[in-house]
Amino acid sequence: MLPKAKKGAGTNLVLVACDERSGINADALNAVIKEAVEARGYVLLERPMQVRSSTDTVGVTFADIVGYLLGRLDTIDVGKFDELSAEQLETHGDFKKHESARKLVEKIKSLDLYVRSE
Repeated sequence: MLPKAKKGAGTNLVLVACDERSGINADALNAVIKEAVEARGYVLLERPMQVRSSTDTVGVTFADIVGYLLGRLDTIDVGKFDELSAEQLETHGDFKKHESARKLVEKIKSLDLYVRSE
């Protein structure tokens, strides 16, 4: 989801914040993220910050939700829906979950994100 970096006056600098997870080694996390952002032309300004999800970390909570929805899309086998009738699809739990996740991801993709300047 990370676009290629723009060129000029620090527009290629990036900071990364992610969920705090006890099973993730900070050095390994740094190496993976650094490689990924550099491949897109960015410079990792600081080591990734692992933060605890809360009402003070809205961006991390937003990323949690997006990750959850994308995970649903990846794990539900849509091939099994091919043999179902329209009537069966209306009541099929996995189909409803997949469709709701797909629709929410489409809405998220259409969001215009901006930074408010004071």
